[in-house]
Amino acid sequence: MMRPIRARDIHKTATHGETPRQPEGKSDHRDNERELVRWTRSVARLTRGLVVVGVVTVGVLIVHAYIFHKTDETARISNRASVFLRDVSLSPFKSGDDMRVAVIPLWENGGNTSTKDMTFRVHIALTGQPTPEGFSRCDVDPGSKTVSTFLGPKAVGNISAFTHEAEPIRDFQMRKGYAKFYIWGRANYFDQFSDVPRITRFCLEVFHVAGDPKDASSNLKFT
Repeated sequence: MMRPIRARDIHKTATHGETPRQPEGKSDHRDNERELVRWTRSVARLTRGLVVVGVVTVGVLIVHAYIFHKTDETARISNRASVFLRDVSLSPFKSGDDMRVAVIPLWENGGNTSTKDMTFRVHIALTGQPTPEGFSRCDVDPGSKTVSTFLGPKAVGNISAFTHEAEPIRDFQMRKGYAKFYIWGRANYFDQFSDVPRITRFCLEVFHVAGDPKDASSNLKFT
């Protein structure tokens, strides 16, 4: 006697050994998702690469800016005005009925550009006492004569800044009341590249003066 065939048996027989198929719409959606993930990962890798390139580029620019700054600063240092004292001369001259001695500092600019707003002051002291106040610091009395001048590139200036009576210098030669002879001063100026004030100071102790300070034709020398 045969067993009746049921609907579920028919369904099992029809589907046995076959892979169920997904609806076509869902399959396309999953493919699109996979493609989107692939492109998103590619864009992320590209973005990381661009970030690395950007960081390297910024680093290179910073290094170049630093090198340019140092090169520019080196050029300024090598070209800016640099004033120093080359020598000091003593020149006797007649002033009315008196003889005086002019103190003439020889300022030299060793730079390749000119000075700006340069002034200087010089002072001398003949005394029987020890070092006068301010000498060791090259400090000049603010009330002393201020001379304005200008030095071009590699130029030397020799402008008289101070005069003194000739008689005390002769007395110093003879060690008559004056055992010490001091000359000191300072120059203030700016270079062409900045507004930072620059100062050159000097101080000299004179031990001997050769020549006649009361003779205008005499060429005084001192050591």
